This record gives sequence, structure tokens and C-alpha cells, in this order.
Amino acid sequence: MPTNLYYTGDNIHNIGEDNTYQLLTNSALETMHRLHVGGREITAKDDTSVFRSWDSDYSFLASEPGVVPVNLSIQLHYSMIPNYTAPDEVYMTARTMGTNKTEHMMYNLTWALEVDAGFTYLVRLHFCEFQPEIQAVSDREFKIYIANQTGEEQADVVVWSGGNGIPVNTVELDMQMLFKISDSDNNLGGPNPNPTNLAGVVIIALFGVLVFRRRMRRVKDTASGDTASWRSPLV
Repeated sequence: MPTNLYYTGDNIHNIGEDNTYQLLTNSALETMHRLHVGGREITAKDDTSVFRSWDSDYSFLASEPGVVPVNLSIQLHYSMIPNYTAPDEVYMTARTMGTNKTEHMMYNLTWALEVDAGFTYLVRLHFCEFQPEIQAVSDREFKIYIANQTGEEQADVVVWSGGNGIPVNTVELDMQMLFKISDSDNNLGGPNPNPTNLAGVVIIALFGVLVFRRRMRRVKDTASGDTASWRSPLV
């Protein structure tokens, strides 16, 4: 595996903590999810650099799908990360909420992914500004939430990458997501699921969502008309 393909070993943003996290070389990683946002499934044979599989993100969406811009003709400049970090196509597709600020207040782009409880997870997010109207700092700013916690308060891809058409990625650490990190016993094995208990959890979760939606509508009808966002994005 290329050195530092998934992490640099230090300065990993530990979500919910003031300190950074150091991931040692004796830790093992297990891929839980690898998504191609706004695009098709990418099979291992199409990822010619490292032969990874990338699922389309559509079935993981837990919100409105947003707008799906694509720019397959852009010339990518790999000045910040190596070109094997992800297939080019990953940096040529995206999901956005458009330019309507009123719609931005109504919902978040949200993905929900299942993971094993009791582990720490490494989250790697891939970004590239490929839309021609996004060229300068502050042209597009957004927040990143992971498991109800703020991962980035003021994300700006142009600040991170230095310009349009330059791929970049950021690494976050959280208890809820993506690359699973082996625990202190060097274990990656999750618990065996109990089908009966699992079904109960799903039903309770759906009921809670329906009740909460109804309450949110009632608040909207009786208040000033502003709508709070109750979804918690998982990226």
C-alpha cells in the first residue's frame, strides 16, 4: 500500500475533542463504506490504481438528493494529493444544495451508514471544486456534521486545495463512521447481530422519526415559519 494513502499518522481531527489523534502503524483498518457521491458504482477493475470498489451514494441518502453537478471534461491538477488517492471520476461528480439560501435552511444533505458499535472510526472525505463559477475563497462555504457533532464549522474547498480543479481530502476521527480502526486488543470483529433485536431497533427508529417530523411541522405552523433542521448528516 502506498505510504500515507489513508492517513498521515498524526494531526487527525478528533471530533468532539480538543486534541488531535495519532494513528499508529500497528493499527489495522477495515473498510466499512466507500462511496462515490453523485456518481455511479465504480468497480475494482475501473479503479486502476489500487483496485478499490466505490458504491453509488444514492441508496445511503437520508435526505433530499440535492443537485448533482458533473464535469467529466475538467483537467484535474493533483498538486495537493497523489493521483491514486481516488479515481478521477470521484472528483468530477458531487451533490450540492444549489444556490437558493432559503432552501439551504430547510434541510441538510445527509448520508446514513451502518457500522459496528464500540469502535473508533476514521472518516476520509474527498473534495474538488469543478464548477466554473466556484473559483475564489468564500465562493462556497458549508458545515460538516458527523454523528450529531461538528466536524468542520466553515469548510471551504478552495481554501484547502488552493483553487478550482484541484482534488483534496480531509480526515476526521469519530466513534460512528467508515474505516474501522482496530481496538486495543488488535480486534476488528464486530458483534453477531440478533435478527429479533435488530428488527426491534429499526421499528423504534422509524417511529421516532415519524413522531419528530410531526412535531417539527407543528412548530413550523405555530411559530414564525422558520424551519429547524433535525437531520444529522453522516458523511
